[in-house]
Amino acid sequence: MPKFDPDQLDHLLKDITALEDADLLSDAGQQDALLAGIETNVEPMAPSPELRDRLLAAAAEKKTALGFAERLCQFFKLDLKTIQQHLSELTSLKPPYWEAAKLEGVWLKHFDGGPGLQTADCGFIYMQPGTSAPRHRHLGNEWMMVIQGEALTDDDQSILPGDLLLSKPDSCHAFSVVGTQPLVFAVIVFAGIDWRPD
Repeated sequence: MPKFDPDQLDHLLKDITALEDADLLSDAGQQDALLAGIETNVEPMAPSPELRDRLLAAAAEKKTALGFAERLCQFFKLDLKTIQQHLSELTSLKPPYWEAAKLEGVWLKHFDGGPGLQTADCGFIYMQPGTSAPRHRHLGNEWMMVIQGEALTDDDQSILPGDLLLSKPDSCHAFSVVGTQPLVFAVIVFAGIDWRPD
């Protein structure tokens, strides 16, 4: 029985995807036959521990984020299809969807909110484990909904997935990402932030 190394299998899967994209495998029988050929010609290979951990983490992140879809629709006042599109872009921290922030290890994804949010800065913020947001002052209201990860504020308040937080105008705080997971949160900011609060 022939074996495929990971590179060969990757090319084979890309070829299948290209065929599907071109509608050349529109017949379910053709798809089943091709998939059956793969199943019989490839011996199962255990992924490396690093690859396994990355795959499980990526699946958990996507599942976790999708679990917030309905709440995010209400939060951003957007339809489910739009929210699902934004959530699908959470796994790739690359332009054009994301931009690197001025803080090391922090990425931003901006988009327009729905009715009543035209003047707000809406989007997602991704912070790597161990990163911090230095003390800053809110010039207007800021709403924050945590999707993943955990943080600790400078007054020892834990920030956990599912938390919905309001920072009022002229309030100041700092926070740090704790634990091994990145912190991902949805944010609506009115009037901006002053990074020099003192």
